[in-house]
Amino acid sequence: MNFAHLVCLPDLLQPSRSAYEGIFDLIREPIRQGCGASIGYPPGGKKTHGLLPRFDLQRFEDLASQGKLSAPDMLWAKTFHHMPIPAMEYLFANLPENSLLLSYDIPPWLRRACISRNIHFLDIRQSPLGFGRDIHIALDTNHTVLRERLASLAITNEELRLEASLLSANLRSHRARLNEGMRHTFQLDGTLIYVSQPPKDITLLNEEGNFQNPDDFSEQLQTLSTDRELLFMIDYFGPYLSTFANQQRNALARLLGKPVRACPQSTYQILSAYDDIELVGISAAMLQEAAWFDKKAHWLGQPFTPLTVSAPTQDTGYFQVHFQDILAPAFWHQVLAPEAPTPRLPRLPQLDRHFGRETLDEWREYEKVLNWERPLPWRAFERSGGIVLRNRINALEKMQVSVPQTIAEEHGAEDGMQKRIRQLKDTKRGQTAYILGNAATLMTLDIDALMNLESFWFNKAFALEEQGFSFRPKYYFLRDPIGLHKWTREVMNIEAGIKFFSRETYSLVEKTWPEEYLQQDIIALDVSQTPGNCMFESDDHFSYDPSKIIYSGYTSVLDAVQIAYYMGYERVLLGGVELDYSQPYFYGETVPSRNGVQDWLSECTRKSFLVARKHFEKNGRILAKITPSPHLPLEYINAPEIQR
Repeated sequence: MNFAHLVCLPDLLQPSRSAYEGIFDLIREPIRQGCGASIGYPPGGKKTHGLLPRFDLQRFEDLASQGKLSAPDMLWAKTFHHMPIPAMEYLFANLPENSLLLSYDIPPWLRRACISRNIHFLDIRQSPLGFGRDIHIALDTNHTVLRERLASLAITNEELRLEASLLSANLRSHRARLNEGMRHTFQLDGTLIYVSQPPKDITLLNEEGNFQNPDDFSEQLQTLSTDRELLFMIDYFGPYLSTFANQQRNALARLLGKPVRACPQSTYQILSAYDDIELVGISAAMLQEAAWFDKKAHWLGQPFTPLTVSAPTQDTGYFQVHFQDILAPAFWHQVLAPEAPTPRLPRLPQLDRHFGRETLDEWREYEKVLNWERPLPWRAFERSGGIVLRNRINALEKMQVSVPQTIAEEHGAEDGMQKRIRQLKDTKRGQTAYILGNAATLMTLDIDALMNLESFWFNKAFALEEQGFSFRPKYYFLRDPIGLHKWTREVMNIEAGIKFFSRETYSLVEKTWPEEYLQQDIIALDVSQTPGNCMFESDDHFSYDPSKIIYSGYTSVLDAVQIAYYMGYERVLLGGVELDYSQPYFYGETVPSRNGVQDWLSECTRKSFLVARKHFEKNGRILAKITPSPHLPLEYINAPEIQR
């Protein structure tokens, strides 16, 4: 080995030590076995560091702060690009001669200082390309011979293309299954997606020590989004980060003077999609990944970790190696000391997939590939206590329904949505309500007349606009969030008196269409689909208080029936509700066959209508149908006044 010392020298002012200490701990023994050398420890820990014994980290920090009191994170940000000369001179005065610096996320000031002083470094960091079967490690050095050795060991472009193609096929197959199962869908054609970053992301630090924001690039974003709808990526898993991202999105929308919608899709859902998508961001890793998925990316800043993948022989940039390579004595032998004796054990036997991710607990966006809408984690939850938990939830739902209103109010159990629903109670006493499904028989009725009556509409009823009708419903229902994914713009543009959404759909609207959400009267309904607690499973499962619970009958039409009863309607008349899903809707589409599942659901719905009918009749009210609908178990009432 040509170096007398290997010195662990990370970013000394970085407030978090966990990342670099973890990496140094991992490579310490492989380097010892591969090269016969000790790398020591970074300054500031319990173990002896590799600088000269007189080096004092507190002295270095005092020189860096120049006598000004600063919080550790503020001092780090201020000096990340430019370290005061006294602190820099103090550090290099305590560096042993003929040292190779082993750095982690080397700060720009240290890189420049090493180059100007002809001091060699080897920087280690996690690669921005996270789509492989395990994480990759990025390595950069200003030592010519070390660069040549790393180039011969680096991951090839061909391997990266294969990794991207495998993940793409995985995600596209997953998306297709969800679409066919009517569980999730999204459409991103013609969009420009802004890739957001956490507020204190190191890659956002500019040379003035400030963290850059999308607001700083409003002119570029305005130009880039001229012919595309601008979306803003938001991960709603973390409340703090999602709130911050929404604030940025709202500020950007105000600056641009046009809506900027939230995009809740994950990185690899977006990158793997065949949709016509372009990306834009400041310095997010996803922008570097885009090329491997044939997506166009627009940079507002610079990549934090520039890679050599396009030109592996260039003098600067990071090479990528497998995580398991940095654990192998043979790798460090080849890089640092090929003239030394060959290590007895070249490497550990084949390590498990995701070993690096598990070791460093660095999953990033790949976690969503493994867990989002996947059966294995769901079934693992179910079999390890989830079933018991669901039974307890079922018991709590029944308990909630049984709590008298006065007791709930006394104990503050009502939330704002419950109070909003209670405002509807008996407001339509003695009137007639018309509940209109989307079966083809709907078109036998006078649509214009129904729009002026107390009418309830559902799902894709807005397609009546294509038939030449003005769709201005008094009440509109959408339970399934899949419907919102498919028809987001159409649903949010409906001018309705009140919109009723399931709690999940309501939450999605609140997140992704916050401006429209505030301008419209939208009510969230808690619909119980817990096994044993559905409408058809007991004659008692009919809600007399929808502010507490609505019993599912596997159709939002029955949600509306329970709401209409609560509002006091004397007669509730159904039209265009067939329960025959082999026939097309009025707009021409049919429900795809799902191996008998639809027949089972239809039978559950039919039984649920019988339960609802009993409650109407028991209390002297009428629940009937105004279109023939032979599968719907209700009495037919002739209503010539609304026939076309």
